[in-house]
Amino acid sequence: MESVEQDQKGFVRLYYLIEIRHMAYPKLIGLQVTSDSSISGHAHKCLSDPVLDKLILWLQSGNSFELWGWGKKGPRGKKKKWIPRVFEASLLRKPGRIAVELTQVEIPFIV
Repeated sequence: MESVEQDQKGFVRLYYLIEIRHMAYPKLIGLQVTSDSSISGHAHKCLSDPVLDKLILWLQSGNSFELWGWGKKGPRGKKKKWIPRVFEASLLRKPGRIAVELTQVEIPFIV
């Protein structure tokens, strides 16, 4: 697995190349990472022009995109842990156009 930090596409900060042995081609995952309090602004940017067109092309090319927002969470009065909120992008085919949806996903290995 390799990672490169760039902002060439206007929306992707980190690229992760995932090589899975049973896949014919490696999969590229674009990540945008921010603070939990800024995640809605980043989501709005990703779903607005001109970034939206780049994101649609990115997803149509077989790549994935995730938006991670990190924040300290935990019970009041207890030690807080850094926990991410993770959103995954997917293409939606609507009559006459293609849209992108960001859906929050659970990360089971983080406790």
